[in-house]
Amino acid sequence: MKCSVRFGDKDSYKDYGLVATSKLVVNPPSPIFEFLEVPGKNGQIDMSDVLTGEIIYSNRVGDFDFVVTKGNFEETYLRVLNELHGRKMMIVLSEDPTFYYEGRISINNVKTDKNYNYISISYNLQPFKFYFSEEGLLEESISVVATGIDKTVVIKGESKNVIVPNIDVIEIGEIGFGVRFDGVSFSLSKGINRFVDIRLQGSNATLVFYGKGRATIRYRRGII
Repeated sequence: MKCSVRFGDKDSYKDYGLVATSKLVVNPPSPIFEFLEVPGKNGQIDMSDVLTGEIIYSNRVGDFDFVVTKGNFEETYLRVLNELHGRKMMIVLSEDPTFYYEGRISINNVKTDKNYNYISISYNLQPFKFYFSEEGLLEESISVVATGIDKTVVIKGESKNVIVPNIDVIEIGEIGFGVRFDGVSFSLSKGINRFVDIRLQGSNATLVFYGKGRATIRYRRGII
């Protein structure tokens, strides 16, 4: 099987006959550093994680280089240009199918020699690559049923990105329904609830639901 990239619902090899000229990888994101010069002090003060408490990253940028192996080049190029150029979409590498990337792609360059035609596709993607759920969905989810006794929910697995989950409340009992995180309580209402102070990161993050109700927690875990 040929190594390929899935751009949205299009496969670089199956749909366009594009064969990579080198191993298909997405470049890592560059960490964003900030150093402060202090007059009269040797060296610099590292301020990189002072404001956020964590290192932040720039987008992943780079190119996929392909040779056109099937069909008419002009027709293939026209299809690639009209179906992919400038679009924001999901990207999946055939050799790394557990994860997906999100961002913009564009047709960067076209070259021709006496034997082959080449197309270069540039990408500008979010810093993290995200896990698919076990069902192959873009979000992972956990169902919660609270019956009046505290219900602890653990979001298992490593997450490098900060997760601010969506809590979709389906039903609320007569005594109310809420969630605690890091010692702070948040009242829940029907529909989508999202609290900027519920910020999950690392591994095995914990939420505690109290009262009575039913909800679904939806979130995306990402790593570098």
